[in-house]
Formats: sequence, C-alpha cells, structure tokens
Amino acid sequence: MNIGRLIRVETTGNSRGNNCYNQLTFVTDKGTVEQLLLTDREVDAAKTRASKNYESLQRTSWFDRLVGLKIHLFSRFLSWF
Repeated sequence: MNIGRLIRVETTGNSRGNNCYNQLTFVTDKGTVEQLLLTDREVDAAKTRASKNYESLQRTSWFDRLVGLKIHLFSRFLSWF
C-alpha cells in the first residue's frame, strides 16, 4: 500500500533530467487516487515552506493520527508477503 507514502523511484527511460524521483500517492477529496513525481529539491522546498508557515497548516486530529498509524502498521504487515 503506497497511499500517503513518499517512495523513491528511478526512471526507466532515457531522460535528460533526473533519473530518481519521489513518488507521492494520495486520495483527493473526490475519492480519486492521484500520483505526483517530485524531485528532491521540490520535496525540500515543500518541507521548508511547511516549517516556515506552520500556522497555515491544518491540524491533524487524533483520529487522523490513529488512521495513519493503522495504515503504517498494515503496510508493514503486507511487506512481509
């Protein structure tokens, strides 16, 4: 299960740019699954932006953290197979 995880992937074709990206898979508010490919620089810029604008981030509820923990544990369990 890759939803909500940042995974490092390598490109398979002949590309001029980066040959490694960070794949982010998430579910939109409409219920569709979308995927993004981000460079290391873009991930670092997003982390910096989030740390500088912490007050703009939506707070996570205890329920969100509980669901995140369950997803994390479930994905670890599935990786055994």
